[in-house]
Amino acid sequence: MPTSKYIIGVSLIEALLALSLSFVIMGSVLQLYLISEKTTRLRYAVFLQQESNFIATTVLMRCLRMATAIDVRPDRDSINNSDSITLNQQTFFVGLTGRRDAQGKAIAALYMRDHQGDAHEVLTPMDRLQLRYDLQQNDHLVRVSSVDLASASKVRGIAVTLINAENQVNFYVARRQS
Repeated sequence: MPTSKYIIGVSLIEALLALSLSFVIMGSVLQLYLISEKTTRLRYAVFLQQESNFIATTVLMRCLRMATAIDVRPDRDSINNSDSITLNQQTFFVGLTGRRDAQGKAIAALYMRDHQGDAHEVLTPMDRLQLRYDLQQNDHLVRVSSVDLASASKVRGIAVTLINAENQVNFYVARRQS
């Protein structure tokens, strides 16, 4: 067996250095993947919320435009000082869902109660429904809240605000002249 002063091969220090470098590289790749996954989930959640907002505003806007009868009495199920509105025997209000979020807080939603009294969840989460009415007085419009509305027959437009913790959706519906 030939003897040599230097042994050719990989030393323990070199192997540990290569192993630690590969751990750093793999950790970086894993961190990049996890950040990308989190961003994708967040974007998808935002997309779902926007889609839900669009559906709710479309349903509410269609009902507001087609309504021949508007009633703005306080609703017994409404919470958070939210307004409620009855349009052609369909009442829109904010109520509790009976579910809780990750922090244990009760979740509220925008509901639509049909003419049979059944409540259907339209938009979750929803903290508040705010309605403002434009009334025709003489030759100009005056904006009033639900509390100040004496007669729904003079309503010419309705400003709707849907409020939840993440965002606020505003839209306006002009009423047909009868």
